[in-house]
Order: sequence, then C-alpha cells, then structure tokens
Amino acid sequence: GVLSLGRSGAVDRPDTCQRTQDPPMDFDALNPTLKPEVEKSWHGLSQSNPDLAQVLESQAHLRESLPRVWGASAFVRRVCCVNGDALDGVVDSIRPDVTSLGYGSLLTKAIENLSNQSETEQMAALRRFRRNYLMSIAWRDVAGWLTVEQVLAEVSALADALIQAAVDLAVNHFKDPFGRARSEDNTLQELVVLGMGKLGGGELNFSSDVDLVFLFPEAGETDGARSISNERYFQRVCQQILKLLDQITADGFVWRVDIRLRPFGTVGPLAMSFSAFESYLEIHGREWERYAYIKARPLTGNKEDRARILSLLSPFVYRRYLDYGVFESIRGMKHSIIQEMKSRRTANNIKLGEGGIREIEFIAQTFQLIRGGTNQRLQQRALLATLDELCQAGMISRTQLVDLTRSYLFLRRYENHLQQYNDQQTHDVPVDRTAQEALACAMNEEWDVLSHALDEHRSRVSGHFSDLVIGPSDTETDSRASDEGADGDLQLLVQEYKEGAQYRRLDKHGQRRIDALLPVVVATVQKMDEPDTAMQRIMAVFQAIGRRSSYFSLLLENRQVLERLIDLCSRSIFLTNTISEHPILLDELIDHDSPFLNLTTQDFRSSLEQRLTDEAPGDSLEYLMDALRHFQHASLFAIALRDLDGASIAKVSDQLTFLAESVVEKVLNAAWDQAVEISGIPKTQGDEGLRDTQFAVIAYGKLGGYELGYKSDLDLVFLHDSGDVNDQTTGPKVMDNGRFFARMVQRMMHFLQTPTAAGILYQVDTRLRPSGRSGLLVSTLDAFENYQASEAWTWEHQALLRARFVAGHKSLGERFETVRRGILCQPRDHEDLVKDVLDMRSKMRQESPTSAGFHLKQDVGGMTDIEFIVQFLVLQWANQYPALVEYTDNLRLLEGLAAAGVIDQAQQQELAEVYLNLRQRLHRRNLDGKGSVVPEREFARERRFVQKVWGNLLGVRV
Repeated sequence: GVLSLGRSGAVDRPDTCQRTQDPPMDFDALNPTLKPEVEKSWHGLSQSNPDLAQVLESQAHLRESLPRVWGASAFVRRVCCVNGDALDGVVDSIRPDVTSLGYGSLLTKAIENLSNQSETEQMAALRRFRRNYLMSIAWRDVAGWLTVEQVLAEVSALADALIQAAVDLAVNHFKDPFGRARSEDNTLQELVVLGMGKLGGGELNFSSDVDLVFLFPEAGETDGARSISNERYFQRVCQQILKLLDQITADGFVWRVDIRLRPFGTVGPLAMSFSAFESYLEIHGREWERYAYIKARPLTGNKEDRARILSLLSPFVYRRYLDYGVFESIRGMKHSIIQEMKSRRTANNIKLGEGGIREIEFIAQTFQLIRGGTNQRLQQRALLATLDELCQAGMISRTQLVDLTRSYLFLRRYENHLQQYNDQQTHDVPVDRTAQEALACAMNEEWDVLSHALDEHRSRVSGHFSDLVIGPSDTETDSRASDEGADGDLQLLVQEYKEGAQYRRLDKHGQRRIDALLPVVVATVQKMDEPDTAMQRIMAVFQAIGRRSSYFSLLLENRQVLERLIDLCSRSIFLTNTISEHPILLDELIDHDSPFLNLTTQDFRSSLEQRLTDEAPGDSLEYLMDALRHFQHASLFAIALRDLDGASIAKVSDQLTFLAESVVEKVLNAAWDQAVEISGIPKTQGDEGLRDTQFAVIAYGKLGGYELGYKSDLDLVFLHDSGDVNDQTTGPKVMDNGRFFARMVQRMMHFLQTPTAAGILYQVDTRLRPSGRSGLLVSTLDAFENYQASEAWTWEHQALLRARFVAGHKSLGERFETVRRGILCQPRDHEDLVKDVLDMRSKMRQESPTSAGFHLKQDVGGMTDIEFIVQFLVLQWANQYPALVEYTDNLRLLEGLAAAGVIDQAQQQELAEVYLNLRQRLHRRNLDGKGSVVPEREFARERRFVQKVWGNLLGVRV
C-alpha cells in the first residue's frame, strides 16, 4: 500500500539491453520559457534516481507525455524529483486507460496497518497518499487522458476517502479511554460528515479546501472506561479529524478544512446532534444557508443516518411551494457578488470575478432555490446536471445551456491547470511569464489565444448572469409612488386594507412589499370598466394570501404576473376565488403560453406522473393526495386562463374531461395498490381456472358526455366481474371480493373528496348506480345488466346514453359497452317513451327554482330541453339504427341522428348551434360568478326554435 511506502526505491531496473532501445526523452516541442527548467529537472532526476528515470523513459505513454506534463506542472515535476522514491505504486496508475481509482479500498487496507502507529506516522502517511495520488491525477489531466468531469470526480473521490480515513483514525484514537458513543437505547453512534460546496457536488477542484459540517445522531454517553457525553466525545473526535487533515507538517497537509458553514458559524459547536440541527434549521436557518445546503452530501455514517440527514435538509432547502420569498435574499447575494466584482481584487479572478465560475453556480442554484420545491428534478448537487434539468423544464434556453456548459467546462479546466502548476489554491490569471506559459502548455494552446478564449467565455457568462438572475424589482420605482390619485372608493379600499389587522401583522418586509404593490394595482384598475369590482377582488386575493409574503414578492418581482392577476380578477370571480384558495397557482401566471387546450388524456397522464415524481416521493399517502390536488388545481386553472382568452366551450370541456379521467385513473391505481397490499388480489373462477377479477369505473353525466365544467361533480358507477359471492382475495387479509371492491371504492372516494390543506379533487355522485342510494356501491356487471334490463326506469336509460368506461380493466370496459348498447337498442313503445320523458322533464321543472329571467339550463327552450330531445330520439330509434348509441356527447349524438335521417341536416345544425351558444353563455357567466339566469329577452329566437322542435316530437309543452 502507498501509505506504508519506505525510502528504499523499490522500482525494478530494466536490463541494459532494453534501456538502449528506448527513444530518448524529447523536450524540443516545449516553449523556450519552460524547456530549460524541465530539462534541468530531468537531468537531476536521472542522476539522483536513475531507476525512476528509467521507468519514466521506458514506457511510451510516460515518455511521450512527460515533457508537456512537467512543463505545465512544477508540482508534478517536484514530486517526481524530490519524492520519486515513494512513487512505485502510483506510477502504475499513470496510464491513459485509468480514469477512476478505488481510493477508499487503498486507504482502508493501509489504515489497518496504521491504527497502532503514532499520530505523527499517521499524519505523514495520509499526506503522502494525498500528494502522490494528486500528482497522478494532475499527470493524467495535463496529458489529456481525463475529461474535466473525470478530474473533478477523481479529486472529490480522493478527498472522500481521506476524510473517511481521518474519521476512522480519530475514532480509533479515542477507543481506549472513551470507547464508542452510544444512544440512550445503546445504539452505536457514528459521526456523519457533510461535504459542502464543490466537495458535496462531487466537483472539487485540484487545490481547493473542503467545507465540512459534523453531525451525530443522538445524545447519550460513550461505553468506555472513561464515559463522557456524546457531545464531548464527538467534539474531541472532530478536533482530531481537523488535526489529521488540516495541520501543516513537514509533509504539508491533507486538505485545508473550512468549518465556518456549521450551525452558528465560528461560535457554534464542532459537532451537533440531529435533533439540535433540525431545530437550528427551523428556527435560525437563513436564506444563504439554504443556498449552501443545496450541495450538502453525507460522506460518512451508516445508510440510515445519511438518509435521515437528507430528509431533514430537504424541506429546509426546497420549499414545497414556489419560493419567491427568497428573491430579496438572492438579490442581496447578487448585489454582494457585483460589489466584489467591482473591486480590483477580483478583476482577474476566474472564480469570483465577472463572468467567473461563481456566476454559473449562482444561476443554477438560484433556480434550484426558487423552483426546486415544486420540481424534484432540480434537486441535484451536480451543476451540469442541474443546467440540463433547467433547460428541459424551459427555465433556460438551449443556447444558454450550451453556452453555460461550455464556459463552465472551460473555466473549471483552466482552474485545475492553474492550481496544478504549483498545488496552490489560486484563481487569478497568472501575470508571471513562466506561469502563463505553463498554463498555456497545460491547455495545449498559445497564451494569447488562451487569453482571448477566456475573455469570450467570461463575457458570455456575464451576459447570461445578468439575464437569468433576478435584478432590481420591476416595481422598485413604484414603491415611491402614491395612491393619492385614486378615486374615493379605491382610496377607501386601500385605506381599509392598511388599517386591517392582517396588514398590521405583517413584518416590515411584508408591509414594504404591499406598499410597493398597491400604487401599481390602483393605477392599473383605474383604467378598467369596473375598477371598484376589480379592486375589491384584488384585495380579497391579498387577504387570502395573508402573511405569506413570498407571494407578494412574486407580484413585485414580475410585473407581467401582477397585470395578469389584475386582469383575471376583473373578469372572473371564479378564478379570483380559485387563486385565493390556492395562492400557489400564481405560478401558472408566469408560463402563459403552454398548449393547455390541445392536450389528450395521455398528455395529462404523463404530466401527472411527472408531477408525482417531482412532488410525491415514496409511499406517503399525504404527499400523494396533496400532489394530486396541486396537479388538478394547476391544470384546471391553466385551462381557465386559456378559456378566459376566448377558447371554445367544446375545447375547454374536452380538456376538463381529459384532466378528470387522468385523475380518476391515478386514484384508482393508488387505491388498488393499497387494497391489494392488505388483502391480496381478488380472484374469480374463469373458463380455465382462477383468474384475476376485473374492475371498471363508468362515468355518467357531464364526465361521460365530455361536457365537464369547472365545478362539476363526477357521476360514477363502479363494476367488477366476480362470478360468485364466495370469490375472495389471495390475502394476507383474505376477504370476499364484494367487500374488497367496496372498501377499495371507499378509498377512492376518500382520495377524491377528503379535504386536505390543498383542498379536494372532485365531489363524487354515485346515485346513478343500480337502485340508487339503496343499491350496492359496487355491482357486478351481471347484476348491472339484469337491473338495466328488468328494473331500470326510462330516465336511467336516458342517463345510460351518456355513460362510458373511463378507468380500470379495458376488457371489462368493452363488455360494459356491449351491455350498454344492448340495453339502449332494445325496442320501445312510442307512447310509453313519450309519457316517461315528459313525466321526467316535468318533475325536473317542478324541482327547479323559479327565477325572473331565462334559466339557461332548466327553463323552456334551454339546454336540458335539447338534451331530452336528443335522448328521446336516440332511445326511440336506436333499435333501428344501432350506430346512434356509439357516442355519449350531445353534439355527436345529434350528428348521428342526422346521418340516420331521423332529423334533417339543417335541424341538427341549428340545435347544435343553439346548444353550444347556451353552454358558452352559461360557462362565461359561471366564470364571473353570475349564475345561470339571463334577461328574458336573451336567446328568444333560439328558445322558440327549441320549443317548436319539442312540440313536433313530443306533442306537448311542459
């Protein structure tokens, strides 16, 4: 092992015959500035350590790469010339085909031999290991055998292994006096070391320091002869770790360690328990710490403890809502960056200066802080992976992704080679001519060309930094504006709000945001037709937002969102109420160009699965229910926005229907999985033995007829195909199939209807099942068919016209459709059918409240009359024209009636047009909360036409 290497020079000398055949080392290609020193060093090595010189010269890949590597890195050259007798094990790693080394296994084996040696010997061995393998990485990097990503990963892996070794040695150091730390229930306690910054991201640069945070699971005491508290024990262990890693000896150091990111900074304890750490994050955690902990990675500890720490950090770093409250902190950090860049100290700094590495990191981590809570794919540590996700999510453009990626790789390569020159932590462009030529040699480029390329990359990064990272608020100047120019009513509304308890409860930052917003709102609403209405609704939204001032930050930061909010409030009380109930929907106002009226059910399914992947990790029922609700609310709101812009009612209803189908399907799958986990799979006897019982969800009403509205209930019927009452599940908790499906449907209803903090999904109406409220919640298909054939009323067959399969086993859905067609196509007595339809319509009219004006749905000549006309005609003629029952929506049923010749084309077109116009009018009024009644004069001609058709078909008017 390398840690135990001596000073004997163990390299085997090749025989003389082989030596004479090796080509001599060629330094002629080197820049004249570098060549003399490299040749001098090679001559010295040949004299002082001819064995190593012979090995380096006799192997083609080493001989050919050495001039450039030694010219580029005085560090590599020095290690070879000064410490060459300790390189026997490392030389074997310097090959083009070596891209990754198992540092952990090398160190683990070596530590076994070091555990009983002196502290001085341990420190020397760790330092030699770091020096020798860092030299190997530098050689392979300069030779061009490693990519930038591989170099960063190799340096990070080397640091990981050495930190783990230091932890193991420190724990062993205190074993005799103190033993090991134990919890109160005697569980062994292990130290968890968090790697922060570039180490946490697996992107450590060549001569970086390492940012560490030390944590331990629980309070307790050690189990040794001298028992001390876990707090004191881990304090001592951490002090020993720092000594092993950071103390400078004759062999240098292992890694410079920065522990200032720990809780409470330099005044905080070296090590903190998990519970104290969690409390710190909740009470004292600041925005910059959220930024820092994005890259936090547990380097040590058992699997369970590492996972526990990450679970504590996740809700602190990534908020489950769109986090615009962080804007001010980000702006403050950006301001600090800009101020630092203006100083001469950072002008030539490729990390901290303008267009440097930090700006690229800041771009990525800003989006992660703001969006990471709602998009789990952004919860990455690696910068390049984060940029890819940002592009896929549409947050940065493809051009920005390509530019930032190329510049990042260039700058990180430049940074590594800069530090490889002398193993120094520097980021400044060199001014010394020799250092410049060494860097140019490493980058395989002329210095002038390299300097020009650096300037171009930094300029490109600086431009994207300005474009992508938030700047001064768009409404900053408006904060000095006044609402004194507002009319009296608007002034009164503003005054009432500012005098209210909610405004007074806001902190000074929240009040400042409101004070900046109100003049902009007043100035905007004054230009509208109904300014008082708009202002009242905006104030209602502000009241609903309450103390969650991050939403006020969003409105301040994005004028387009604010204007869009004011516009929708002025035009729709439904959207106003929706956004008041779910302020998270403000995010939907940002991306207003999504194709939300051209999606299919499959599109919604895919989008939902992505949302669940992002928001509902694991098997948590609470997370799943909330994620479903967030998806449904956001989708419905997005549809309504496009509706408000003038989309057709048919298009809107299709989208609402497809959305509901995707949600019902997901809810069914979740309820099925939970039920099966408890009771096993329901089985029934088939032709070839036991088979899985099938289940289907049947949609009636508006969902079945593709006419769903924003607040429509879901009319659902549930069917299965068990063949015997004794059929049962496979266990572990065995039950008969009827009970299994009843409980599963109850679970579905719970998913859909139970209010959570995110609201509900849909109200469900199951009264259309066989025998209504008195019938079973779930029926077999056979029982359903028997009921429809022998007991169902005509109105139930009218309802069956709009019934269709929406979720479950497709084959059972197909069998249901066969039953449905058979029932609907049976012959009917004309007089009985007329009587039943008139009786049902009369009953509905009696149950509807009377109103002054025209009720778009229930009054004579309204939507329900047209629906009854269609249903009567289809039931009357389906026996003769079975194709009439193929569709479930009124418009295509009308088309089918015209195609069969039951009504003429002109009549079909006018009925369809009247129906669509009535629906569109009702829909618009619902959006603005104005109800279903319009003035009596509206639709007078259309109503007369519908009444005429009704009279011709049914003979009387109810």
